[in-house]
Amino acid sequence: MRQVLVSAFLLLSLSATVSGGPVSYGEVQTGKLFLDFNTALLERMGITVAIPDSLGSAATKVHGGTLKVLDASSSDLRFAVRDAGFRYLVSGELKTDTGLALSFGDDVIRSEHLYVRAMPGSLSFRIHTDDNFPLFELHNSHAWLDPGTGDLSFRHMDLRITVELAERLGYPRFADITVGEAHMETTAEVPPAALADKGASCGVLDTDGDVDVQLTGINSTSEIAREPGVRVAMAPDASLKNVGTADVAWFRAINPDGGPTPPFAQHPFLAYNLFRIADGVIEQIGRSQVKHAFFTVNVGSDCDCPGGQILHLGCQDVYGISSNGDRHYLASRQEVTASSGKWDSYGSHFDTYPNEPKDDFRDHGRSDHSDPFEHRMAVLEDDLLVEGASYFVEAWYLIKGDVNILNNMGFRQLDPELGGGAWSFTPFLTSFVNGPAIDAWVDPNATGNVARNTYVVTGDGHLKLAVRTTNLGGGLHRYEYALMNLDYDRQIRKFKVPAPPGVSVTNITFGDLDDEQSNDWTRARGSNAVVWTTKSPKSDSLDWGTLFNFGFTANVGPAETQATLMPLEPPSGIKGSSETLQATTLAPADLNKAARRTFDN
Repeated sequence: MRQVLVSAFLLLSLSATVSGGPVSYGEVQTGKLFLDFNTALLERMGITVAIPDSLGSAATKVHGGTLKVLDASSSDLRFAVRDAGFRYLVSGELKTDTGLALSFGDDVIRSEHLYVRAMPGSLSFRIHTDDNFPLFELHNSHAWLDPGTGDLSFRHMDLRITVELAERLGYPRFADITVGEAHMETTAEVPPAALADKGASCGVLDTDGDVDVQLTGINSTSEIAREPGVRVAMAPDASLKNVGTADVAWFRAINPDGGPTPPFAQHPFLAYNLFRIADGVIEQIGRSQVKHAFFTVNVGSDCDCPGGQILHLGCQDVYGISSNGDRHYLASRQEVTASSGKWDSYGSHFDTYPNEPKDDFRDHGRSDHSDPFEHRMAVLEDDLLVEGASYFVEAWYLIKGDVNILNNMGFRQLDPELGGGAWSFTPFLTSFVNGPAIDAWVDPNATGNVARNTYVVTGDGHLKLAVRTTNLGGGLHRYEYALMNLDYDRQIRKFKVPAPPGVSVTNITFGDLDDEQSNDWTRARGSNAVVWTTKSPKSDSLDWGTLFNFGFTANVGPAETQATLMPLEPPSGIKGSSETLQATTLAPADLNKAARRTFDN
C-alpha cells in the first residue's frame, strides 16, 4: 500500500495541469542500465546477485562494488516534455538484452532479461523479470533531457527491494531498503519543437526577491554501511521545492565539476541527524557531515524550466539515499558557515584530500574512500535498541540567504529494526513535519509550567531551548533541558539556569553526542544558578546542527524564567549580535521572591 500512495502523490504533483507551455511526448529507443549494488549489504542479508560481465564492469562507484552495465536494444518507454525539460514518465518499459540471477538460500530467481517499467506520472521505475515478478524499484531519479540531442538520462536512482521480493525472501521489513544505485542512459526521439520551447528566464539566475526553499518530504531511510554489533551508517532521501520569489543557485562544488562563471560553487548543503526520545529525554545519537548539492531536476506542476544548476521558481527537486550517502559529495560541517550558507572551495576537503596542494581543483574522487563511515551519519547499534524509545530522523538544507530556516528542515518518526542481517527503518510511524526534531519532544506552542520550547533568534543565527518538567512526588521535580544549536556559528560554551538560594539541587546531568567523559561539560550549583561549562574554551562547545542535554532535580516546582547562553566566540558586529543570549524557560521558582510579593500585597 505504501508504494501505491507514493506513486499517487507523484502522479498528482508531477502530471497535474500546468501553467507553462504545452506538453509533448518523447519515446526512448535504446539505452543502457547501470547497476551499482551495495554488495556488502546484500551479503549481510544473505542475497547474491549475479550479472554477466559487460562493458564498463570495472568502474568503481558509490558503494565500492563493481558497476554492471546492461544494454537495452528494445524500448517503448514514453515520457512527457514541457518547456524543453523532462517532466514525468508516461508508460512503457525498457528491456535489457541480458538479465540476472538472484539467490537467497535455496531460492534462485533467474531472468534472461530485465524489464525497467515506468511508474506513470512519476520519476520512478519497477524492474520486472521475464515472468513479471517485480524485483526492484528505482526512485529519486535525477532525470536530464539533453536539449542538443534529445537523449534522456536517469541518474542517482535508489535501487530498492520491492514488497513482493521482501515477502518472498521471508523478511517483509526488507521492503524499501536501498541496496544500491542505478543509472540509465538512453537515446530518445523528442519533437524538435519541444526541445526549443524553453522559457526566456530559464538558465538565468534571477536573485531579485526572497530565497525560500521548503523541505517537502523524507520518504525513505536506509542502512548504507555497517560494522555488525557496533555501528551502522544510514541516510535519508529528501525532496524540496522553491516556494520563494527568487531563483536559487545550485552550482557544483569545485572544478572540474563546478561552473566557470560566478557565483562559483554556490549551492545548498544537506545535513541530517538522528534523535531518540526515551524516559522523557530527547538525545541526539547521530549526525552526518554535509552533503554538497550538485544538480536540481526541476519538476512539478509549478515549474516552467528544465533541470540544471538553478532551482527556478516553483520547481521541485529530489535527492536519494545513494546520493545523500555518497562520500564523493560529503565533506566536513566545519567548512560551512551555517548562518550564511557560505563555503569556499579553495583549500576544502574536495581540494586537498587525499593530496595537496591547494589549487581549487577536485582531488577527491570515488576511489579515495577507505572508510565506509567517512562523513556519513554513524549510529551506535546499542543506541537503536532501547526498548520503548522513539526515533526521529531530521534533514535540513542550508541555503544562502534563505528567509525561513524552519521550513528548510523537517523530521519523521522511524522504526529501527535489526533482522536478517540488516537494519530497516521504514515504514515511518508519522507523517513528515517541517521544523527541527526537538519539536517532537516539546510542542513549540506549549505554555504553562510543564514544558516550553523557545525559538532564539539572533543576528548570528538561531537556536532552540526546550524544557520538560516532571513532578516526581515527595516534593521533588525533575528538570530536563535540550539546547539545539540550529545555525549559530559562534557556538555555545556555557549554559546557566536560575536556581535561587534555598533550592536544593541534586543529580545534575549532561549529555552530548559521544560517550567520551573527557569532553563533558562541568556541572556546578552556583549561588543562584545551575551552571554547565566547557572544560576548556574549545572543548566540545555546542556547534551548529547539534543538540546537548542538561538536567537536574530540585525540591521546588517550576516557574517561568530566563536561561543564559554564553557564546564561544565574540560578537560578530552584525545587528542583533550580543555578548550573551537569553531564552525563556522553566526553572525552580523563587519562593522568597513570591513570599515578598505576597507580603507586599
